[in-house]
Amino acid sequence: MIIVVNYLLAFQPEMDPFRLDQPEALPRADFKPNPIDKLVIKSIREKFGIHRSSLTVCMQLTPTQCVLYMSDLQILTGLSIFISGFVQMPCGISRYHWKILAYLAWFSSLTHFGCLSFLRSYLFNHPAERTWRLFFMIIIAVMLVFALVPTGLAKESYGPSYHSIDYYGDAIICAFQQATSTYRNSMPFDNMVLSITFLAVGLLVRLFKLSQGLSVFITARIRKPCSKRAVRLLARVRTWSKIDESPTGMKRLLVYRPLLAGFLIVRVVVDLYSSMLGEVLWIMFSFVWGLIQLIQTRNSAPGGDNDWSFGQVVPVVLIGAPLLTIYEFFYAGILPGRLLTWINADQDR
Repeated sequence: MIIVVNYLLAFQPEMDPFRLDQPEALPRADFKPNPIDKLVIKSIREKFGIHRSSLTVCMQLTPTQCVLYMSDLQILTGLSIFISGFVQMPCGISRYHWKILAYLAWFSSLTHFGCLSFLRSYLFNHPAERTWRLFFMIIIAVMLVFALVPTGLAKESYGPSYHSIDYYGDAIICAFQQATSTYRNSMPFDNMVLSITFLAVGLLVRLFKLSQGLSVFITARIRKPCSKRAVRLLARVRTWSKIDESPTGMKRLLVYRPLLAGFLIVRVVVDLYSSMLGEVLWIMFSFVWGLIQLIQTRNSAPGGDNDWSFGQVVPVVLIGAPLLTIYEFFYAGILPGRLLTWINADQDR
């Protein structure tokens, strides 16, 4: 939610994510704002009348330490969930509780990924922190993949829906014994593959985007040369199609237009990959996907597991911990002074 609000109110696509945090630092000469981010942000802010208000300034001045705290909290949360789950695996933890565990860790990993997107510029200026945070991101992602794999391993004898008590009551460690006889057209197997795909895409995108070398290499050595060659090819096809002489000719309809449409689609996909909007959409889709999996699993639980008790109340109450941290950063005297400085400077202009 914070990342979405920050994107709509405070994100500035004109700022280089790999800018040095130094007063005398110069921007990169080859940096260009993402066209999708510019178009979307301009359209949304103009339509809803979002201007440079005090709330916008607060979002821009949100202390990085607040997001760092949330990121560290998710690392500890994810590791604690996985360690407790792996310790219980030989003791016969059920498929039901294992899947709940896996998708709780899914949300923890998702939040950590979102924090890394928010901290892209900060981590560029602090390479040591970037290194160990990426290390834990990879460790948690690998552990999550290992946790998701057994959720898709099941024999056909459980039935087509795999929502029976026999299926969820079975020990998760038995899933590895059923790996060779797994029914690959089942819903659990498809869900497992889609979940791992979502996770792998998010991990690779963040590894590329958090590394200036990889980002520059992809842009300068892959995207730009391929784009120039495609433009030259389209120019040759346009000349060969004789569009100026025959605007409605078959060459234009069957050759030039499909090639042009394919080029534009690929370009939009690449721009979406490199945009902040793409990361926001990935986070939203992944959140909805994880929520669907969690709800489906909870609906298959016996009645007693849905009763509110100590185990349900405490986690809900602890949700307020990050919210209290955000409140402290906004209203405990850190931001008001910086906000007042900005307002005075704006009035002087």
